[in-house]
Amino acid sequence: MNKRIVVLLLLFYILVDHVNSTNNSFAIYSTHHCRLLDKCSGDSIKVTYRKYMELSSGKGAQGAACFGDYLIQGYDGNRQMTIYNLSKKKKLATIGIAEGVMKRCHVNTMNFGRRKYHKDDFFPLLYVSSGYSDQKVSFVYVYRVVRSMKDNKESFSANLVQTISLRGFSSWTEGVIDSVNDAIWIKYGRKRNYGYAMFPLPSIKKKYENIVYHNYQRNFRCKRLIYGKGQGHLFYNNKIIFVAGASINEDFALLSVDVTSEKFESWIDLKEIGFVNDNNAGVKYIEPESVFMYNGSLMIAYRKGVYEITIEKQLL
Repeated sequence: MNKRIVVLLLLFYILVDHVNSTNNSFAIYSTHHCRLLDKCSGDSIKVTYRKYMELSSGKGAQGAACFGDYLIQGYDGNRQMTIYNLSKKKKLATIGIAEGVMKRCHVNTMNFGRRKYHKDDFFPLLYVSSGYSDQKVSFVYVYRVVRSMKDNKESFSANLVQTISLRGFSSWTEGVIDSVNDAIWIKYGRKRNYGYAMFPLPSIKKKYENIVYHNYQRNFRCKRLIYGKGQGHLFYNNKIIFVAGASINEDFALLSVDVTSEKFESWIDLKEIGFVNDNNAGVKYIEPESVFMYNGSLMIAYRKGVYEITIEKQLL
């Protein structure tokens, strides 16, 4: 074989190969996959991950939301929450919560808004959502999470202050809080495409509110890029960022939808960078449950830990 061809093949293999290690793996992606969080430009990017901390939420842990140094993770069934301090990498408490109108909530997505129930509250309101595929109506549950201090010790409680019913949508519908525009995006659809409809965030004055599909301010659909269920949604930098991969037979991915262009902007294959099969997980595979931002970094939470994802330009 011609030496030049051999060299070219070798260079190509190096570029597309990825390194699998416990704390640092990377993969190369083409330009149209590299605009997540507006950090990438050029012909290729480097995607790395590292284990940030352990979580002890255990079986049934689902979506998570971050405010300051605090991470709150919910559970399938929506009966309790676990609170962590991210800076100290420490579990603080597991608290019971009041159930909503429907006991069955999968808690795929949790977001903090910017509004507070009381002006002196430490936490803003927490929005919890996701029904099941057999439910005709999904709900968004709004909680007031209270942090109290006594003898220099923290304690927490959570009270349901509002229930928002989502009418006229498909099943497995979730609410994504857009704090910049004081709005809520309703993600709907699962099979062939995802839909995103924007509504004003309801006032907290009423205990029960309805969001009806045909009253949307904006609405668009994107053809689905992956085989898998999107979950753990986050609105950040005019994008809806989420993860997918609820079973080993599905595509495991980190994706973003740009709500300005109304198109999928990027995706990262979590299997390809080695994230899904991290040997330190203690399980057959890692199901990514949610995404959140912490100190400017994109984080992925699952039931046993938090990973930091770094996306940067790869210099060739």
